[in-house]
Amino acid sequence: MSWGNPFKAAWDGATNAARETVGALATGAKCVADATAATVQFLATEAKVIARTTVEVAKAAGRTVVKIAGVVKDKIISAAEWTAQMALRLGKALVKGAIIAAKVAVKAIVAAFDLAKKVFAAVVAAVSTMACVAYSWAVGGIALAVGAVLTKPLLAQLFRPLLRLGKDGPPDLLDGHTIGKDCSEVSSANPSGVMPSGCKQTAGSLPKISYINGINTNQKTICQTMKKLADDTCSEVMGIYNATHGITKDIDECLDNIGKSSNEPAVAPMKKMIVEAAENQKPLTLYAHSQGGLITQEAISQAKQELMMKYPITAEEAEKALGVVSVKSFGTAMMGWPKGPEYERFTNTSDPIPPAILGAQTSYPLETWKDSAEATQHHVFTSPHLNPIESHSMDDVYLEELKAVKGAPYCVCKAA
Repeated sequence: MSWGNPFKAAWDGATNAARETVGALATGAKCVADATAATVQFLATEAKVIARTTVEVAKAAGRTVVKIAGVVKDKIISAAEWTAQMALRLGKALVKGAIIAAKVAVKAIVAAFDLAKKVFAAVVAAVSTMACVAYSWAVGGIALAVGAVLTKPLLAQLFRPLLRLGKDGPPDLLDGHTIGKDCSEVSSANPSGVMPSGCKQTAGSLPKISYINGINTNQKTICQTMKKLADDTCSEVMGIYNATHGITKDIDECLDNIGKSSNEPAVAPMKKMIVEAAENQKPLTLYAHSQGGLITQEAISQAKQELMMKYPITAEEAEKALGVVSVKSFGTAMMGWPKGPEYERFTNTSDPIPPAILGAQTSYPLETWKDSAEATQHHVFTSPHLNPIESHSMDDVYLEELKAVKGAPYCVCKAA
């Protein structure tokens, strides 16, 4: 054995690590570019449609106004000729002719005004839409920059301790637990989730969804969302409760989730669910909002590693086994989803959280892009609010878009 071998092995390891990092950065840059291009293309297409519609309405209005002017002219001339002839025979005809001409003119003016209002409305809609787009890009750009800058190593050393300041509140006993019917913990005594309103039937009779919430969410809030989700999807909904510790501490946890190194209580039960679904090849549907998406990413990554070590199998085999898992994400990370499950994303361009997460992920390139899958479907939409945080709402924004995309389901259930 040569004394140089350990040094060579260390050098090779460092070289491989550097190569992986560079590869991850390159992949990440491509993903960001692709996502940005897709969003720009989407917004440009919407703007073109609006502009085209405005032009078409304007042209139609112009043609109609010209046509109306011709009709008015003809009617006035006809009335004048008729009045001149009849005036010789009957003096009252002059008054009658004037009334007819006036009525025709009034009708023409009203019709032209209505068309002008339509053209004006179309122009206002186009201008408003472009203003919304500009507003959304401004909010997103600021959020992206803040997320990227504050998570860089030098600033993070100052920034993250500030997030942890303040006293911890009393521990939430349900943090990381699965909750279901009546917003209580799922157990053998309470095995069912939240059912759609008006349904009274046993657990397992409807499609099942497991939902994990985002930051600054208490038990009351997650239970409200679970009820709305059950109604909107006609499903039995279980909740994986991610308790809040205050906004700043929740943000600090998010950074650990992005680095896939957190001690977040909700990660372990979700990982267990994913591993069991992969082992039994039983479909599992996950809905994740905000920080819940980051927790889901971390849980999938850990589940894949556990499958590879337990059996053992290759990464490709683990990814194939994870194909039974379906994830719908809302207002959360657009990148960093491990390969294997099927992904469907909903992103509001007016929501500052997804770009802020993307900015933070640039400080964790290896964890984000070394194992990163594309979404099968990505629904990009614009729902602006004066307060940008309101654009992040699961109940008022993202579930409404889910209904718009999927349509209202026909819920077959036994009446209560």
